[in-house]
Amino acid sequence: MRPFALIGFSYLLAQTAAVYSGAAGALFMGCACALAFCVLACVRKTRSLRTVQMALLSAAAAFGLFYAYAQAAVLPAQQMNGRDAVLTGTVCELPVSAYGRYYYVVRVQGLSAAGAPYVEKIRLSAQNALNVEPYDTIEGKAHFYTPKGGEGFDSPSYYASKGITLFAYLYEYEPVKITPARHRPPYFAALSLRRSMTGALYRLLPARQAGLSAGVLLGEPSGIGEQVKSDFQTTGVTHILSVSGLHMTTMAQFFLLLLGLLRFPRRAGAAAAMAGVLGFMAVTGFVPSVLRSGIMSLIYLFGIVVRRRADSLNSLGIAALVICTANPYAAADLGLLLSFSATLGMILCAGPLSTRLRALYKTVPVGRALLDGVNSAVCTTVTATVFTLPILILSFGTVSLISPVSNVLQILPSTLLMVCAALSAGIYMAGLPFLAMPFAFGTGVLSNYMIDCARLLAQVPWASVSASYGFVHLWLAGSLLLAAVLIVRPPSYAARRSAALLSVILLLCGVLSYQLSMRSVTRVAVLQEGDGLCVVLTHQGRGAVIGCGGFASSTARNYLRGQGVRQLDYLQMVGDTKEEALLASELISSFQPKRVLLWKNGQDNEFLQKQLPNAEQIDYFDTRAQAELWGTVRVERYAGGLQSYTGILVNGVTFLLVSAECRADALPDQWQQADFVIADDLPRGEKALSPFVTVLSMSEETAEASLARLGGAGFVSVSTGDAGHVLIDTRPGGTLVLRRNA
Repeated sequence: MRPFALIGFSYLLAQTAAVYSGAAGALFMGCACALAFCVLACVRKTRSLRTVQMALLSAAAAFGLFYAYAQAAVLPAQQMNGRDAVLTGTVCELPVSAYGRYYYVVRVQGLSAAGAPYVEKIRLSAQNALNVEPYDTIEGKAHFYTPKGGEGFDSPSYYASKGITLFAYLYEYEPVKITPARHRPPYFAALSLRRSMTGALYRLLPARQAGLSAGVLLGEPSGIGEQVKSDFQTTGVTHILSVSGLHMTTMAQFFLLLLGLLRFPRRAGAAAAMAGVLGFMAVTGFVPSVLRSGIMSLIYLFGIVVRRRADSLNSLGIAALVICTANPYAAADLGLLLSFSATLGMILCAGPLSTRLRALYKTVPVGRALLDGVNSAVCTTVTATVFTLPILILSFGTVSLISPVSNVLQILPSTLLMVCAALSAGIYMAGLPFLAMPFAFGTGVLSNYMIDCARLLAQVPWASVSASYGFVHLWLAGSLLLAAVLIVRPPSYAARRSAALLSVILLLCGVLSYQLSMRSVTRVAVLQEGDGLCVVLTHQGRGAVIGCGGFASSTARNYLRGQGVRQLDYLQMVGDTKEEALLASELISSFQPKRVLLWKNGQDNEFLQKQLPNAEQIDYFDTRAQAELWGTVRVERYAGGLQSYTGILVNGVTFLLVSAECRADALPDQWQQADFVIADDLPRGEKALSPFVTVLSMSEETAEASLARLGGAGFVSVSTGDAGHVLIDTRPGGTLVLRRNA
């Protein structure tokens, strides 16, 4: 019996369900679990089911705490959405610079607004850098708004897991007062060390190598290019770029080895290593995945101190219980769930699988050490991949088939990179740059190897496949149910192997048959991007993006990767705003399109200009341009004065993309009679349009007002709102299927 494992896992699973269902769903499920616990505890025949009762009570506590925190801290903060107020708060993290803006995490001390709710922390942005250090106080007028998204692993839940319930931008033309801190807590030393180490790496190495080194060592993603992130995700080694169990285990073993070389007794060395682990956790920011691996490392080291062996499953359960109790939204951090599931898989399955593989080469006379190393890497990768597969499918819609190979090739270099980067940064900060150079050279070589290796493997056909199809989710649910049955009533090894093999065959057959059925389909997807317009066309693994509106490029990026698109054939904007140019530059960096279409009279944007060399061809047009794609698509772009529109012909079906600036009554007849009108705001003179369907890419609130404007025009209308992407599958001859993908 492992009580902490049972309680911790039940708590984490319940909190994950609460994140998906929201506060109302958490309240319902919490009451259901509490009621079930009372029934089992009171009925004589079920009183002996202590394990089930303990799991239900843990789940009820998790749901209850989630609901209470949401009602007390998360939901009240939404009252400030769209309001202005004078903010007084303390900067509590290092600033982050991205795409011409500076972002600060501020712990709120006060808001000068009538009826202002309690707000713990906000993310404050500014156009110009503020002369502020962590724990300095900032006071200024700001505009507040809530992170966008729905339920699940979305932006609001993710930021809530960090205590951030509101975003704000500073009115910099108003007075901004900065008050230096009189006293700074010990965590300030960790932040200063993080900044110094990052700065040392950038002084010792070129930007590309320093960015990857800082990401691998400290979990600092800001210096890693979008292409590198994409390649690491495609090859299934993204976990290397965020501090996880691999990093913590490496650092703990490094501390033990270093202290052993200094002749520390084993127990004293373990106690000192605990202090080193705590310091590393602080430097990497105490993110949930770091807390998980750090708590387990501390339990392991404490076991050495007291001469007891820690149980891995109980340690994992304790880590889950501590993290989720302290942070009711911790399960919204995807890194934490991936870290827990991967660790669980390695604890349960890596050892038995390694033993079976070792039996295959036990008679090999030479190279046993190398084979054991490969065996260990393969087993840990396979088991971690299998256990994280449900989360990857539900979150990213892709599965990396080349992950076992890439992990074997990348794990050891990443471990060496961590050690070399730490030594080079530490020695440099000690004032011995000449001694740091050999380690910096090794860091640079390893960084180049990892980047080039990921890039090469990402180009392998079928390196990553889409798992965003509905039948994959059905297969996943069936496989999890089958696994639960096999755990409750374990059959023979042959039966388990047959069940696993048949499950894999079923998945492969489903993927193959789906791919064959979609060969003639060209899909038009209107992405859920708030009040922005972003349309993605896909055909046989190839993609095009028309419109880069919205809050972030991650929506389009994740959708394209989910469809198996690695490089865009075509990209164009539908407007001429700084925000759309910024998101377009991010997509160009990630997908290196073959052709980019730009308006000659458009405003210059430094971020877009910086990324344009990543495109193979750049075409500029005066008023009208046309593009042919895949033999099934024709795109017509027009921009003249205030009149601007994009018309798309796909397999005989016409689509018109317009905004509020467009005059619908001045459009050519072909586009006035388009089958689909896609808009982020209805154009002027919309009565001149007669579409079969109007797709409104906007929030529900804005959509209601627009639908009122449509009145009795007879349009069939749908809105992306917060309900998911709108997908239109077209086939030759004009056959189409309209559906929604949440």
